Amino acid sequence: MPRKEEKPSLGKRLSEWAMTGGVLVLVGGLVCAFVGTGIFLLHGALARNDDENMVVREGASRPSAEIKSSALEDLKRPLPPPSQAPAADPKSVAVKPREVPSAAPSKPVVAAPVAPPPPPPPVTVIAAKVPEGPPSRDPSRMDNEGFIRYWLILAPLPSEKEKAGGAEVMIDRLGGEGNLRPKAEARVSFKGKEIPWKRYKTPEYFIDFKKFVEGQPSDNVFALAVAYVYCDEAMRDLKVLVGSNDQCRVYVNGVSVLQVEKSRTLERDQSIANGIALRKGENVVILKVANENGGWQGCLRFMDKNGTPIRHLQVSSTPTQ
Repeated sequence: MPRKEEKPSLGKRLSEWAMTGGVLVLVGGLVCAFVGTGIFLLHGALARNDDENMVVREGASRPSAEIKSSALEDLKRPLPPPSQAPAADPKSVAVKPREVPSAAPSKPVVAAPVAPPPPPPPVTVIAAKVPEGPPSRDPSRMDNEGFIRYWLILAPLPSEKEKAGGAEVMIDRLGGEGNLRPKAEARVSFKGKEIPWKRYKTPEYFIDFKKFVEGQPSDNVFALAVAYVYCDEAMRDLKVLVGSNDQCRVYVNGVSVLQVEKSRTLERDQSIANGIALRKGENVVILKVANENGGWQGCLRFMDKNGTPIRHLQVSSTPTQ
């Protein structure tokens, strides 16, 4: 006979449902925990990756706003003093860097007394520089630099005593030497000797008296050289330029226009006389040169007031009368 099935009681059913619900809750909690842990780990990995990407992006290029802010901050900073300025790198600049001295403590400045200005230096007349050139082909003219090369010379004339050249050029030993008008071969009696006037053409711009009197005494002596200069028209405001070894004196038409009493060696245009006038026709130019010892030379030329040499004048060693 079939057994009659008994229905479970309500309490037993409730107990079974509670047990089943607990198991479901436990399983659900484990699943949630596992899923949550996975999500947490995945989120951390993604966060670290984002951080690394951000660092790379920031290192590659800073936001423009941050760059502007940094630049403004740099401009607001005060400049360092010169003593703290960084030294320049010699490799990056073309000029060698130099150290800037530290600023020393300032001292009160005391104004120095103002000295009066020195007097102006004396005005020296300098002759114009003229290129050298050959002598004129015409023996009756001055050379291309204005020097007289054709003379009538009286030498040697002995001095009164040794090393007295300065006194010798200042003393008229012949009597009226400034007005001499000699002719070639005319003789002058001096200290018991008959000395002739001789024509002489200088190979250079100067007279070499020592060569002229070769074989005769040339120390403690003096000489006179005469030239006759002819002008077509009167000339004014001229310059006479002279060089000598040693002392010298110059006469123009009987007037002493220049004298040098000190010993010296020859140079061009060592002494200058201004305001010289030459008359129409014949003019007598006399150059007197003394020698103490050694070299014995003299030179003379004319220039206009602007320093231009006069080259066109006729020169002769013979007077008109």
